[in-house]
Amino acid sequence: MTAAGALAGSGLSVALLETAVYAGAENWSGCVYFAESLASEECFGHAAVEAAPFERRVVRRGTLAHNGIDEVGVALSDPAAFEHCYTVLRPVYDPTSPTSPA
Repeated sequence: MTAAGALAGSGLSVALLETAVYAGAENWSGCVYFAESLASEECFGHAAVEAAPFERRVVRRGTLAHNGIDEVGVALSDPAAFEHCYTVLRPVYDPTSPTSPA
């Protein structure tokens, strides 16, 4: 999509074909979503966030450093730190049809 946009922006005629049922449906990326602000009562509230189509709740985060021979890591497993922290898979979280509301 980026290449098509750049080519079209330079004046070339471009055709972009999508193989999925709607644009972006084959985007299998994911992320970790921190939803503390969304869970506040001033926003959506706890129940609405819990009902969202998240993949799973995050209960531990960590990192590793590796130099090719040795590795060292650290992890945090604090339930309070991850109260509203979830993983999200785009095909699950995004609309399932082109007529779904955004």
